[in-house]
Amino acid sequence: MARSRVPVTVRPRTVVVGMVVIIAAAAAVVVAILLWPQQRPGQVDLAGPTKEIVSFAGVFPAIEDESLVNPLGIAFDGEYLYVAESDAGVVRVFDTRGGVVGSIVLPVADGQVSAYPSVIAVAGRRLAIVDNAGNRVIIVDAEPAELAKVTVVLGAEGEAPRQPTAVTYAVSEFFVADSADKTIKVYNEEGVHQRTLEPESLQAESAITALCVKDGLILATGSSSGAVYVLDGENGAVAGDPFGGYSMARTLEPVGEEVFAIVDGLDRSVTFADLGGAERAMIDSDSVPDAVMSSPRGATWIGDDGRLYVTDSGSGRVFVYNVRAVEL
Repeated sequence: MARSRVPVTVRPRTVVVGMVVIIAAAAAVVVAILLWPQQRPGQVDLAGPTKEIVSFAGVFPAIEDESLVNPLGIAFDGEYLYVAESDAGVVRVFDTRGGVVGSIVLPVADGQVSAYPSVIAVAGRRLAIVDNAGNRVIIVDAEPAELAKVTVVLGAEGEAPRQPTAVTYAVSEFFVADSADKTIKVYNEEGVHQRTLEPESLQAESAITALCVKDGLILATGSSSGAVYVLDGENGAVAGDPFGGYSMARTLEPVGEEVFAIVDGLDRSVTFADLGGAERAMIDSDSVPDAVMSSPRGATWIGDDGRLYVTDSGSGRVFVYNVRAVEL
């Protein structure tokens, strides 16, 4: 006698629960993939902070890897680091652990044989780059490119800087230090000249070596005196007493709310100082003896990580330091 089969039924609620579990598991996998740090070539292990205000975190490219050719300016856009490899005429793109993302090859200006990027400023998803070979400031997209397209040349329609030495971006404007006439020229996002600031205090300087803008103030360093001048961002008037006397200041980088990192290439140091000139801390051979730079040039601050990234043109590497900013 044939055995009859009992029909198997699955309750609708069981099906729904099963689907929810599958969907949740898939979502968890996707989230894990997105949150897990992406592995890129060249990444290095960075040490965490110590009890000291400043401490060495690491360096990239790693010692066993090929060094960069005269790295100068550096900037961070919230995701990637951009390093001006001046002698190669490119901007290298890294993640915050030194992993290689790509390169932005800069086009050569008319009449020149190469580009020479020295300073970088982030403006949204664009980069403003000082090209000293072409005596120009160009705007390119912040994406790796075999040959970047220049979307804007500051002052192309008139009042272009003749000898740009620094650029920064703030409140939808580009500020350019023009050492040809010791002025600071201001351009809108389309590169159109808006105004020229002529600080009397800068006229005795042979060049303006560094520039930053924060909270409506301009900080500018002069090469002759090594002083940091505090100016009004709208008209260039004196807004505070000058301070310091740095031998070769090349970068001014805001760190937190009140402090600025001042990179001195000749002194091989980074000084953290406030607008009153009071020194809060220093990175040098005494404070961080296990990570002495030979010729530091550029710096960028990543507040979420509490780290300062400093380019060292002498070694061709980027030094990374932990900084307890709340203790500065």
